[in-house]
Amino acid sequence: MTWLAFFFALELGWLPSGEFAMYELGPVADIFPVAYTAYTDLEAELELFGHVFAGGGVRTSVWKLDDGGYAFWPFAAVYRFYVGARAGPLEVGFRHYCMHPVVPYFGLAGGLYEAVWEGAYEELYVRVSNR
Repeated sequence: MTWLAFFFALELGWLPSGEFAMYELGPVADIFPVAYTAYTDLEAELELFGHVFAGGGVRTSVWKLDDGGYAFWPFAAVYRFYVGARAGPLEVGFRHYCMHPVVPYFGLAGGLYEAVWEGAYEELYVRVSNR
């Protein structure tokens, strides 16, 4: 029985495209939480013949309230999609990430919050790992 294991990975990549948009917040800038927010993350992956894989997921962030609690109103979603091939310690793949505000809930939060960012980027990568 192994009680301790060491894993490593080295990844080299290139971002062939990407863009982010930041919107002016005006007077509500001081109430938009970035740090100390909570999130949920759901991911799934399929593997074919033990070498080819494809997957994706979504991370949804929720508001932290002024009193320290959480409202569980989603305000942002980060989506990801990936596909590639693995052979031994080598992995070659493509990843797409995109971020979007969750607009319908801004009205429920009293209309004080605005969408402040959205965008996407992609990665082509080669990864070597002992896992």
